[in-house]
Amino acid sequence: CIAHGNLAAPRPKAKPAAVVRQSGHDGVRRDSRTGKWYGQCYDVLERVGEKGERPKEYNTSLFAEDQLQACVAALAVLRAPIDERYWEHVNALVAADPKFEGVPLGPEHAADAESKTVYWRPNKMDAHRPYLRVRGSHGKQGFGWIAACQERGCTQRAVAPKGGGNAVKCIPHGGGCPHGKLWCHCRECNPKAKNSMRNCSNCSAGLDTKRHESQGGCGLCTNCENHAKQQAAAAGAPPPPPHKRWEDVFLDKMITLVVDEQGVVVTHEMRDDLSHMLGSNKRSRRGECSTEHQRRPDILYLIRDKGSRIIAAVSVEVDEHSHQGRPLECETGKVDETF
Repeated sequence: CIAHGNLAAPRPKAKPAAVVRQSGHDGVRRDSRTGKWYGQCYDVLERVGEKGERPKEYNTSLFAEDQLQACVAALAVLRAPIDERYWEHVNALVAADPKFEGVPLGPEHAADAESKTVYWRPNKMDAHRPYLRVRGSHGKQGFGWIAACQERGCTQRAVAPKGGGNAVKCIPHGGGCPHGKLWCHCRECNPKAKNSMRNCSNCSAGLDTKRHESQGGCGLCTNCENHAKQQAAAAGAPPPPPHKRWEDVFLDKMITLVVDEQGVVVTHEMRDDLSHMLGSNKRSRRGECSTEHQRRPDILYLIRDKGSRIIAAVSVEVDEHSHQGRPLECETGKVDETF
């Protein structure tokens, strides 16, 4: 047999040369049937389909494998009038909208743009209406275009409103949640932000991995940690322990200060916690300025007589920043409804 040398082992067949599928040029592809090159582009202003759901497609003729550059040149000739019509349409929209007055066209790549500068960029979605953009960091991917605030002269990024939707304004101009924060980072609008290890335990901003409590970090963002240290130094006191706000430090000391007539410490009835709330906890109501839901006293004591009847209540409110971001009617409504 072959294994014992009676016959020569058959030689393996030579593998065919690998076919290069990628051209390295935008829009130039290889035809799967013939193996030749062809160019492809789209006219987004001309729609096809029953409901106009897709742009019209244009293709060059086929080119042999060694005619790649000729295919690239043919595609450029095919694309030129399509691009010209598109830019005429976009420039007309820019000229008709006063919010683009004096705003320059942004470069193709956001990395080439200046920081804190607003540009307009073409938009092949939303009926091709251009939009205002600023340069923003996309992490390891580098820089990218992000939505800019629609207020004239503002150079800050826009943020999505509570519940989702298009980002049109920055936080100082009324974007984000009603409390002047990103909705995902607001402790009032998004209670889950308070309990996530990925967020600061004070302001709920996103944390670097090294600051997570599970990684031995303090659980605070850089700004909150520095702010707490400065406050402690100004008061001549040590900074708060890791993972705690000043409110938590204060309430920990409050627990034993309320006593009954015999001097026995009264156990607090509830503390600022999502599991002990007065009113509604419906997701659709979160963040509203209402007097009928989500009343969470920072700490509440109920004093009872021998018959377990409530004869007194002690409600303590700790406001580290005086609740400056809340409208007066919301704050007074909370006090009244809690009472």
